[in-house]
Amino acid sequence: MASAQVMEHVAETMDFLNDASHLMRMVAPHTSAHLMRVRNDFSWHNGISPTDVQRQHACGGCGHIMIPGDTNGTSMILQGRPRIRNKKRRPTEKQPQTITTPSAGPTKVISCGLCGRQTTVSFGPPTAATRRKTETPREKQKKQAETKEAPKATANASSKKRAKNRKAGGLQALLAGQQQQRSGALSLADFMTK
Repeated sequence: MASAQVMEHVAETMDFLNDASHLMRMVAPHTSAHLMRVRNDFSWHNGISPTDVQRQHACGGCGHIMIPGDTNGTSMILQGRPRIRNKKRRPTEKQPQTITTPSAGPTKVISCGLCGRQTTVSFGPPTAATRRKTETPREKQKKQAETKEAPKATANASSKKRAKNRKAGGLQALLAGQQQQRSGALSLADFMTK
């Protein structure tokens, strides 16, 4: 019970410091940075580690709120992952086998406009691409043969199915006749166009 109240107090304090820092950002940037730094220290003392989004949002060193492109000198650099190039190997040339490390994903480097500290956020490697298997000519022939066999099964339909089809056809003919009778009558729209 007490720990829930403590965590609620921690969350309220962190929200207050975050809101106060954002409100002071344009008026007093150094005060705003100090409040955000106090918030970061408070969360660290309570065992709450910042997420990647929070690390991109505020500088971990001075607490400055980093908005790339703002007049304060904050900049952001996106670095893609290195491309893997397949080089043709000559059969006579033997290269030692090395253990390959998993490829790293793209990274984002944000430099603080106030203290110059660089925050690097790396994203996980992209998932492997899955490609659909293309059909071979043999598979296409098999599918065509299966579709040709399907009409034969319906040709030998039972008498009940044929009776249902006749009834459905009769109902459709009745509905079509009723629609033709309705189309001969005039409506308000016919008088509006003249």
